[in-house]
Amino acid sequence: MNYIDEIAMEIGERCAMPFSSGENKRLLRIYAVLCLAKGSETTNADVHDAWSAWVLEVFPNHRSIVPFCDLKEITQDLDAPYRDAIREVAELDCRRNVVLSGQMDDDKTLIPKGQIGQ
Repeated sequence: MNYIDEIAMEIGERCAMPFSSGENKRLLRIYAVLCLAKGSETTNADVHDAWSAWVLEVFPNHRSIVPFCDLKEITQDLDAPYRDAIREVAELDCRRNVVLSGQMDDDKTLIPKGQIGQ
């Protein structure tokens, strides 16, 4: 499995969105990119924008395809669980990278991200 799908699956597990579903898979992959790009600074508006891009393919006339600030607060709040899941996975990924770039028990150092072949 590739890294995008791994992140997408982790987000899906936290949102009760099965990664196995085709439409969920597409949306979760967009959320995975958002996780990589914005990480723990992801906002409800970011999630809404990502969802809007996805829903254009599925339901292009959806009434919520408007700028986040134009949504009613109750609708804006629907993005919070996805924002939280993205942030949680981003924090988990950061902790993993710290562990992977540190020392292992047998004193072998793993190559930090971005330093392969240097």
